[in-house]
Amino acid sequence: MPPTLTERILHHRREVPARIARRLRSAGLVPGNRDYTRFVVVGPARSGTNLMIITLGRHPAILCDGELYHANPRIAEFLRPGCSRVVRDPETIRLRDEEPAEFFRRLVFPPVSGGIRAVGFKLLHGHFRRKRWAASFELLRADRNLKVILLSRRHSLEKLVSVRLAKSRRQWRVEEGKEVRGTGDQPLVRFETDFLEERFQSFEDADFRMREMWAGHPVHEIAYEDLIDDFEGGMNSIQEFLDVPVRPLAAGTQKMTLQRPSELIENFGELKDHFAGTKWSRFFDGAP
Repeated sequence: MPPTLTERILHHRREVPARIARRLRSAGLVPGNRDYTRFVVVGPARSGTNLMIITLGRHPAILCDGELYHANPRIAEFLRPGCSRVVRDPETIRLRDEEPAEFFRRLVFPPVSGGIRAVGFKLLHGHFRRKRWAASFELLRADRNLKVILLSRRHSLEKLVSVRLAKSRRQWRVEEGKEVRGTGDQPLVRFETDFLEERFQSFEDADFRMREMWAGHPVHEIAYEDLIDDFEGGMNSIQEFLDVPVRPLAAGTQKMTLQRPSELIENFGELKDHFAGTKWSRFFDGAP
């Protein structure tokens, strides 16, 4: 359905000031300094990356953007104040794709003011498979002062169920106070054993590669399960890692579902029998 006139007007009112702000930063006309912590939030899909960036963005001393390297290569997700949430500006996209050093210098890690002490954005494991952005990621790896918040999710089956739910609902992020789509008529999901075996192993391999990739950087590693179990303690440790004043931060997003995999997977019993006695059996016994 095309946007209504009201939606187009609201988008225009948001986008024009955001575009002006980007152009001013790009031209070096915004006063400030770069004496702040640079960081990235790295993790697989459905591992708490949205929860992390939205929550960190609520801290007055942190600017945190979303997927600057989006699955849709024609957009970038700038979440900081003064920015349109989804940026389609051709010059911004060209700069990101063709001049990554300038993209980082002008738009991602520009001079800032107003008490900002940390600036970062989100990277998913899948982004690193995009060859078009390989030069950008090499620049990040070469910056040994870049801090890395490395997220993981031990319960791979719950992660896969979460991916299926997000795809079916076409909703990847539910911020606090927003409605979760399709909770009343959610059909059960089904997995084949070969698919799960491949996915479980690939998740382990990807986590290992990420640890290797960021070796030599300051890294703070945290599992999604540990963050949920002790959200306040987890966020406090991350604030200390980023060298910002520690303050209480409310969760920026809510869970897509509180149901267990056994309630959402049609052939759960068949899968549990298949994986019994393997290292993956814990995913079917309720242990992370």
